[in-house]
Amino acid sequence: MKIFKTAKEIIDCLVDYHYRAARLAEEAMDREQEERVEVVFNYLFEHHSDMQEALVDFEADNEGEDDVFSAEVDYGLNAGDAPEAFLSDFEMDENMEFDAVEKLGRALGDYPAEFLGNLLGELSEPNVAEAFGNLLDLERSEQRKLTRAINSLRDM
Repeated sequence: MKIFKTAKEIIDCLVDYHYRAARLAEEAMDREQEERVEVVFNYLFEHHSDMQEALVDFEADNEGEDDVFSAEVDYGLNAGDAPEAFLSDFEMDENMEFDAVEKLGRALGDYPAEFLGNLLGELSEPNVAEAFGNLLDLERSEQRKLTRAINSLRDM
């Protein structure tokens, strides 16, 4: 079981998730031969790199405001649901088909929103819930952009 004691630990975990997801996409992009699939991996890399940076900025912008990120949250995840376990389940084969890459991209993008949605149901501090609600809105907005970008490649 993975236990988060503070809101900052959760933010740091999401920053790490996006870092790892970006690295997975980057490694796959470097090996890929098919141009359309390589472009999807590039979108995934850019998306997760941008989200990593956005989370760092979000944390910096909210530091000191009601001490949101030092608030205790005491939130636990089963080991299999933790970001590290989720990411370790992905296999990046060489020469992946577009549909498989699209499915992988959606799963990588959906995880943070699902994680935050589940977390919100467990938070009792209104200011902490508001901060994570804003973060969930950001994740969902960026996921919609990623989905549109991937869908546009389907027609190529």
